[in-house]
Amino acid sequence: TGGHFRKLTTLGPHLVGVIDRNPASLDLTQLHTAAYAIMQPHLDQSRSDAVDWFGALHGGHDARAVTDVEAVARAASQGRIDTLLLAEDETVSGRSDETTDTRSTDAAWMASGEDHLEAAAFGTLRHGGDVHLLAFHLDIVKPVGARKDMPEGTLAAAILRY
Repeated sequence: TGGHFRKLTTLGPHLVGVIDRNPASLDLTQLHTAAYAIMQPHLDQSRSDAVDWFGALHGGHDARAVTDVEAVARAASQGRIDTLLLAEDETVSGRSDETTDTRSTDAAWMASGEDHLEAAAFGTLRHGGDVHLLAFHLDIVKPVGARKDMPEGTLAAAILRY
């Protein structure tokens, strides 16, 4: 049915691929595995392009490349982030005050339960931006546990729209 779908809809050219089996014959894990196998090269390329773009902006000291977590969280809530790169499985505890548009990292987080990185991801997605997670990466050149493609000591990196 994939060929028919491509031919009969305007979405056809936007499809990365199709699963050539009846989805009803697959359980959810099998369906996810099949869909992810089709999407993985596209997602990997998108993440690589985002990392390269951020690197170029950051290396050129462009103001649209932001690494300060509080600035990233603020920009996300304002809808200013085009692309957000986050260190996987990390949190930055803090408190946000939307009325004053301020964010702070402090001990009061235990009561508030807020995570600036999670809030930045939600804000970016809510406003149509892209979010990419970067996992830990081990090699001889970088210290153990260094994040691949993230600026040193950075948990979040954003490419701002303006």
